[in-house]
Amino acid sequence: MADGLYGNSAEFLDAVDACVGVTALVAIPGESRCWRLRPQSEDQTYRYPGQERSKRVVAGAEQKPTTVAALAVSLPGFELVSTPGLRRDQGAYCV
Repeated sequence: MADGLYGNSAEFLDAVDACVGVTALVAIPGESRCWRLRPQSEDQTYRYPGQERSKRVVAGAEQKPTTVAALAVSLPGFELVSTPGLRRDQGAYCV
């Protein structure tokens, strides 16, 4: 289980993703985009000031991502609740 600082760290999330068979819970902002199932991806190369680089991108015209907030409320048993000290748009999702 990790808080929002780790949830915003690409390096941390990649490390968690590499741990096959491990379940992790990480806080991430509700406006983050995601897919219900991992989309197909491919490496794309490009040139950046004289260097060839690559990055992983979503392949083809896959289904559009949704927000984490929209995905959470679509799951059975999840609801948006008010958390003391947070703005209305910063509600917490809980089971």
